[in-house]
Amino acid sequence: MSLFHKAITTALLIRDSIKKGEGSYIVDPETGEIVFLGGLHPDQYHDNNPTNDEGWDLPKTAHYGNRVANGEWNKGPAGENVWIDQYGKEHRHGIDAVIFKVAQRLKIPGKAALEMVRNAIEDYNDDHVDAENQSLPDPESPEWRKMVKADFANPQSIKEANTFTARGKKGSLITMNMSLDPKLKTSGTKIARHPESYSIPFAPYLHEILKEQGYESKYDEGITHGYIGGKNLSPSVIRLTGRAGQNLNDDLELPPELRQELGHSSVGDMVHSDVHNWEMIQHMPLALFNAVVGTKGGAPVKSVSHRNYLSSLSEKILNNAPPEVLDEPILGTTLREAFKLGNADKVLLPLVQQMAKSKGALGFMIGNPKQAGVANSMVDIIRQELLEHPELKGQGAALLENARKRITSGKKHGTYGSKKGGGLHDVGAEMLALSGLIGDPSTLANFSNELFTADENAEEQRKLFTLMGGALTAAHGGQVRQHAPVSGESTVGMVPRHLDEHMDPNRPFPKHIQSNYIPRSMVEEYDVPQTEEKDYTPIDQKQPAPQPAPQPAPQPAPKPDYSNVDDAFRESLSRRIQQDPSVGLPAYFQQTGRQSVDPLTLDEQQRERLMEAVRRFGAAQSPYQARLTDPYPVATSFDTVSIEDRLVKAMERIQMLEAKRDASIIKQLPNETLSISKEDDVSFLAMKLGITKQDVKVISNSKGDWDRIAKAYRINPSVVKVVKVTLGGA
Repeated sequence: MSLFHKAITTALLIRDSIKKGEGSYIVDPETGEIVFLGGLHPDQYHDNNPTNDEGWDLPKTAHYGNRVANGEWNKGPAGENVWIDQYGKEHRHGIDAVIFKVAQRLKIPGKAALEMVRNAIEDYNDDHVDAENQSLPDPESPEWRKMVKADFANPQSIKEANTFTARGKKGSLITMNMSLDPKLKTSGTKIARHPESYSIPFAPYLHEILKEQGYESKYDEGITHGYIGGKNLSPSVIRLTGRAGQNLNDDLELPPELRQELGHSSVGDMVHSDVHNWEMIQHMPLALFNAVVGTKGGAPVKSVSHRNYLSSLSEKILNNAPPEVLDEPILGTTLREAFKLGNADKVLLPLVQQMAKSKGALGFMIGNPKQAGVANSMVDIIRQELLEHPELKGQGAALLENARKRITSGKKHGTYGSKKGGGLHDVGAEMLALSGLIGDPSTLANFSNELFTADENAEEQRKLFTLMGGALTAAHGGQVRQHAPVSGESTVGMVPRHLDEHMDPNRPFPKHIQSNYIPRSMVEEYDVPQTEEKDYTPIDQKQPAPQPAPQPAPQPAPKPDYSNVDDAFRESLSRRIQQDPSVGLPAYFQQTGRQSVDPLTLDEQQRERLMEAVRRFGAAQSPYQARLTDPYPVATSFDTVSIEDRLVKAMERIQMLEAKRDASIIKQLPNETLSISKEDDVSFLAMKLGITKQDVKVISNSKGDWDRIAKAYRINPSVVKVVKVTLGGA
């Protein structure tokens, strides 16, 4: 593999395979604060804090930012090594987390899981293109339990694993990944790079072994993807992925549902996540249930639509709702009777029609925001009255803001589906938050009833809605919000501790991380012939200045080796670099011998000059240009490229004619006419020839010597010919 090919492949792998996460978090058992686990503590390293005779470092999560907790090494449920700190919290290194996960996924003894991991490592070593320098140790080796870090890389296939760089130039095993361009999505704030996950290079091989046992997944850290972190390392930790719902708020606070997942609870802090209107219906003002008969205006209530929605939940309601909801008499029947099979028209529909008389309540509970207008108006009035209440002494707005931070609105839709139901549950969540100003939902309901006049039928209507709300809550797996006060007091530790230390993206690595970090330049070159300067001086040591020596005559830079890289792939890489020069930076610095620099440290003019140089470098990697201008790639004219293009097309036509005259090839051709643009056709041809769909596409798009293409992909030349003739046109 050429250095160019490898560098670009690595760059694409990094850029396209990971989301920009927002770090890992844990709760400090002593202070109750949420802690950002971006950094590591110096005492986690064995040299500073020996915890056993094996030389193990403490796992990534085994600290609370300002200290490492005391504890001891134990054997986990799968026989894996686990550090249990003084608070009873478990922490695992990546390799032990994988062993534990395999035992859980397959429900097998730990010894069997360990053996599967060992087999995966052996398969990885057997297939690796540089097994001599890049082999992985046995899963019980102390090497796996040292925190040696490098830039993020993530093998997701056997092919990627075969060329993966797992060791530095001096042989150190890379066990951890640094975060990749981390930033807080909501606020858009970039944060400093930090140790984020463990590296599991053999994951693709492990996945193949697990497939044989009946386990297969599209995404499972440490099994399908070559990294593992977060809860896999410690059940006391969460890692925010940056995807929807996995973000810090714009004020840098952790949302209530994530704090709840962490088990975080400040003084007086009651968290409510996923609040739905049907869980709050019983606490709404009694006047909301007034039966309005004969009033003109507004869209008519579609009782049948509401009946159909409720009927679709019949089975879940009957299986999950408690007896006090199902068997309470209401309007001469019960909900158990209404939701029985076959009773949708004669029992359930009349109940829905009765509910429709309280149009505002029905719209609030399962309608859409437009139908919930009455409820919206009521909540607005309640809010205003409370904020101006003299007993709150002007603190109402702050109390409401604090309470609202403890609540999230539900996402499940009612009758009209998710599109029309967007934002509907904000009304119920707001009503619950208002209880933070006055005490609890029941007290708030009493306060609300003094503001609005209810009619004589409202109480019976509310009973019907309360029962139906309880049924819906049970069906959706929620909870009726009963006597659960929401505190309006300010909370402690909402903004994670130590996060502020990482808000500078240009922050240099702390010494204890820097000294155990292998830069990319010390990782990429294992397959390059070594010189006398093979070894490198550790980062925290200075190398003595070399003595002056006679300078040899300048030699032209070595020409990139493209012998094992197909033209189509090199051409696509060339185009990619020209479109996005940052992709080609590693290869540019390596092949030109120029000092590697971070573009972010340059001013705008310097950065643009660098990017333009990389664009020209990328253009020079075109396989057509390289052949025409050897030994020195220079810019070619459009006419020259046109000549080259015609030559390549001529070669394709000659090979195509020869293949069509070959009887052995004709016998293998499908009877149907197939197209490269149709996925079903590509799949059919791949299955017929025993290769992958990607192989079919690459072969079809490759240009040049077909025998060379076959050699590069280690397949029979006849396969290339069949693909070309089948998909190559006239």
